[in-house]
Amino acid sequence: TSIPANEYWYNSPFMDTTDNLIIAVQNTSDAGFGTYWNVISADVRAIVVYGMSYNDYLENKGGLLDIDMTSAKLSALYLNGQRINGFSEDKTSYSVNVDINTGYKTVTATASSTAATVRIVDATYANGGVATVTVTSRDGKTTKTYTVTFNVIGTLNTSSAVVNKDGADATISYVIDDGNRATGTFAKSMLQKYSYLNLSFAIYTKDFATLSTDGTKYVMDGDNYVYTQTATQKDAVQFWQDILSVGRSEIVSHTHTHTFWGITDEGGTFSYVKNDGTVASATVLEGSSSKEIYASSQIIQELFPSTLYPNQKLQTVLINAGIGVKMTNATVGNVTYPTYYTYFKQILMNAYNSGEYIGGRGTFMVSNTTASASYVTLPSEMTDIEYRTNIPAYMIVTENRNSSGSATEGGIDNWTAYIDHAIEQNGLAAFCIHNIHAGVTNHDGHKISEEDAEELFAYTADKNVWVATFTDAVIYYSEWSTANVTTSYADGKVRVTLTDSERNDIYNMALTVKVNVPAIWSTATVNGQSLEINRSADGKAYVYVNIVPDSGTVELIGG
Repeated sequence: TSIPANEYWYNSPFMDTTDNLIIAVQNTSDAGFGTYWNVISADVRAIVVYGMSYNDYLENKGGLLDIDMTSAKLSALYLNGQRINGFSEDKTSYSVNVDINTGYKTVTATASSTAATVRIVDATYANGGVATVTVTSRDGKTTKTYTVTFNVIGTLNTSSAVVNKDGADATISYVIDDGNRATGTFAKSMLQKYSYLNLSFAIYTKDFATLSTDGTKYVMDGDNYVYTQTATQKDAVQFWQDILSVGRSEIVSHTHTHTFWGITDEGGTFSYVKNDGTVASATVLEGSSSKEIYASSQIIQELFPSTLYPNQKLQTVLINAGIGVKMTNATVGNVTYPTYYTYFKQILMNAYNSGEYIGGRGTFMVSNTTASASYVTLPSEMTDIEYRTNIPAYMIVTENRNSSGSATEGGIDNWTAYIDHAIEQNGLAAFCIHNIHAGVTNHDGHKISEEDAEELFAYTADKNVWVATFTDAVIYYSEWSTANVTTSYADGKVRVTLTDSERNDIYNMALTVKVNVPAIWSTATVNGQSLEINRSADGKAYVYVNIVPDSGTVELIGG
C-alpha cells in the first residue's frame, strides 16, 4: 500500500494498533526505521510499534524472517570484544583471571534471538567481581542467567608521586609590579571574569607607609619597625584592600624604596659593577638591608592580612627590584668589585633561616620562543636555597611588547610559548608584568595593552594548569623539591605517607599526590571524602589526593 504524504496523519495502516506490532528493520537505519526492506537477514533489530505514521520509504519488499519469541539464550559472550574461551549457549558460568592493575574486563553479549532482551550487570569491587548477563525471551516467559567471575591476581603497582596541584600539567604565576592603579583596576576586572585566575601584586611599601628614622637608623619598637601614614598612603591601602576583597590575589614585598637596596646594615659608600660592566658607586643608610627585608614584610603583613589562608602563618616572598647589578663579583681594570649580593646574602639568609622570608623572584628577558624553555622552574631546582631567592620570571618588556607591535621578534607568541614550555616540562612558569593600559601606542615603561594582557590571562582558560599566586607557587615547589612518598597496599586499602625536609610551621600546604589504586575499584574515599578515579589507556587506575607533608599516613579505601 502506498499512501500520499498528505494522508500520513489520518490514513496510516498502523494507526490505532492495539497490540504490539513487531517490525524488523535493518541495523543501518539511524532512526530505527526508514530503510528499504529489500535485504532481510540476521542483521536486523526488532522494534515494537504501538501505532505510527506510515513512511514512503517503508515498503514491503518481500517476506520477513520469522522471529523467535521464546528463546532466552546467548549466541556469543565477549570480554573486551574477544569471544570468551569455551563459550557454549548452554554453559552459564565462566571464570577468568584479571590483573589488579588493569581491572575487570568489559562483558558484552549477543542473544540467539533478535527479539530477546539482554541485560548486563558489570563486575565491580562491591559485587565481588562477578558480571551477570540476563537473557529474557520476547514473550517474557523464559529467563536465563550467565555469570563471569573475575579472579584478581597480581601485585598492585604502588608507585606514587607528587604532581602539580590537582593533577595540573603546569603551574603559572602572574606577578604585576609597582602598584600602578590603572593596572590594578584592570586586574580586578580580570579576577572577576576568570574564576581560575590568581594574581600577585608586588608593591613597594613606601606607597603605604613611611618608616620613622633618627637620621641614621630606622626605628624599631621591639621587633617591629615604626612607621607613619599620610592620607595618600592610607588611600593607597584602601585601594588595594578593595582589589584583594575579590579574592584569589595577594600583595607581596617589592622592597620598601624600590631604589638601591640590600647593600649592608653598616651603611656608607661603596663601589659596585653594573650589568653593562661599568663601575658605579652608591651611599646607603645604616640598616638598609634589614629595612628592605624585614620592614617591608612586616608592613605588608600588617596592612594586608592573608584572606587566602587565614589559618596559616603569614609569610613573605620578595620581588626583586630593578637594581641592575651583577650577581657575582666582577673585575674591572684589575680591581675586583663585590656585588650587592655579596653584602645582601647574609641578611637574606638570616631572614630565610628565621622564617621571615621564604623566597623571591628575579627576572629574565628573552625574545625567542625556544630560549624561554630553560627558565621553567622544576621542583628539583628548589632544593637550592639561592635558587629559591631568585626564581626566574619572564619580564614582559618593550622588546617583546605586543601582538601588533613593530618588534617582529616579540609578541604574544613568545609569552604563550613560555606557558607551553612549562606544560611540556610539568614545571612553573612565572611572569613579571608592569603597566597595563587601554589604547597603548607607546610601550615605554614596559606598558602592554589591556587586549594583550587579557589574551595572556585567557590563554590558560582551556588548559589544565594551576594559575597560582607567587607565594603559593614558592611554598608548593619548595615542599615538592624535598618531598618523599611511600605507599603500601593491604586489606583493600592503599596507605600513603608524605614527608618533606621543610619547616612544618611554615611549609604546610597540601601537595597533590598521584596514587595508583587497584583498577578493580569503582570508588575511592579518603577521610570519608570521595575521590575521582582516573583511568589510563591501558586500564590502570589512579587518584589525586591532597596531603599535607608530615601529617601522618592517609588511607584510601576502595569500593
